[in-house]
Amino acid sequence: MIHKISYYFSIKLSSNTDEQEILQYGFECLINSIIPISFFLLFAILQNIIFETLIWMTLFLLLRNYIGGYHASTSIRCIVLSTLYGLFMILCMKYIHSVHLFIEVLICSIITIYHIIFGIILNDKDLVINYKKYKLLSLIIILIESIFIIVFNLNSCRLHLCIFISMISAELLHYIEKIKVIIRKKAHWL
Repeated sequence: MIHKISYYFSIKLSSNTDEQEILQYGFECLINSIIPISFFLLFAILQNIIFETLIWMTLFLLLRNYIGGYHASTSIRCIVLSTLYGLFMILCMKYIHSVHLFIEVLICSIITIYHIIFGIILNDKDLVINYKKYKLLSLIIILIESIFIIVFNLNSCRLHLCIFISMISAELLHYIEKIKVIIRKKAHWL
């Protein structure tokens, strides 16, 4: 369905086949993003946590953009899984009232060390040439978010939970993809 909608709009906007393919891909990406984000915002409004949700979405997408991670194999699967995953994380923000500073520092340290040692996952082969740049940017984002988590936790501001959960959200998807890559490599060697 999404493929057909994207195709329809791409042929309406361009007669050039190459441009149509680019437009179609862009429309598919847009639809894959708009549907979950709409659910997140609607749910956030109903739960009265719109500010927290906006912070979570922004930081989650920023970090995920640089560290990579799991991607669904179809558009429908992407929309469903993204929506369910995001709603679960928003619920975590709503109902987790505090995380001890020691645990946040420990987890942020583990995440930082992990990315120093193992790096990022680039699903797009064209981005491999930018691996070092993306790895550096991801480490900078992780460190800045970690500092904010600690500072806001010390000030008893709930904002540290939004940042912490956004980092955990992106990391979980990264780890899932990392495990898939390891399993694929082991299967290839057998």
